[in-house]
Amino acid sequence: MNELIFPAADPPERPERAEPSSRFVCFVLAGQSYGIGVDQVREVLRMTDIASVPGAPAACRGVINLRGQIVSVLDLRRMLGLKPAQETPQSRLLVVDHPEGALALQVDRVMDLFTVADALIEPTPAVNAGPVPVSGIVSRPSGPLFLLDPGQLITKTTTQVAA
Repeated sequence: MNELIFPAADPPERPERAEPSSRFVCFVLAGQSYGIGVDQVREVLRMTDIASVPGAPAACRGVINLRGQIVSVLDLRRMLGLKPAQETPQSRLLVVDHPEGALALQVDRVMDLFTVADALIEPTPAVNAGPVPVSGIVSRPSGPLFLLDPGQLITKTTTQVAA
């Protein structure tokens, strides 16, 4: 009789297993799309006054004062072997954590946050391995998204400077 008033509920549906995915802060340098893992980016800042550091390597633009913390600003274009950019209203600083403290990477423009299934991230072909530590590539209709590991990029840059 209770079943007439309160019909038996369908068994709960099992939730489908979510496919592992990663989120990236996507940005543009010289017309090419790049991404850095969201968990590696502390914040995104508008350009601000950058104080030059005498004798610093070419890739180092200088330093900024970020709420009382001195943060080095690196020109990501120069780090990747590209021509230095002119600052525009779209230029941004990606503040990333590094074992030696925070660093700011200057980029041309920040686009958006991008979530991609880990299975869609292709490894970098060995023949393309070069001075830029691309940790993976995502094929998209708008063109490839090159995923960078800022820790490896900074390590390679500091190693080249020390040599």
